[in-house]
Amino acid sequence: MKQAKKTQSSRSPYQKRFLRQKISELTYLEGWDNDPEIVEKVQRLSKALERVGTQEKQLSSDRAICTMEELSVNSYIQLKKQGYLDREIKYIFNITAYALARWKKSLGLTKGVVRDLLEVM
Repeated sequence: MKQAKKTQSSRSPYQKRFLRQKISELTYLEGWDNDPEIVEKVQRLSKALERVGTQEKQLSSDRAICTMEELSVNSYIQLKKQGYLDREIKYIFNITAYALARWKKSLGLTKGVVRDLLEVM
């Protein structure tokens, strides 16, 4: 369970820190809000920061309702379609990276097969 928490938090804080740092760099000088190019960049970075927070909340709520028994090829492909990474999927289903890799191998879900399924579904 500690590993699952570590996985979920391993990406988001760094993304948030990076995005906040970029926003800070752009807004450091006085008068930045008079430059339309900088304003646009800050708005894009702010939206990205919101998305990271939303994904984080969704991961927390998804984790509470999913078990390994509910993991199917269809649910896996749907999550991949939504942009989830394997490390996020293993967190949602509360399984280890090894267990997920073994499950994928047993079903023949190689990268090529997953890519093909994503195009079809």
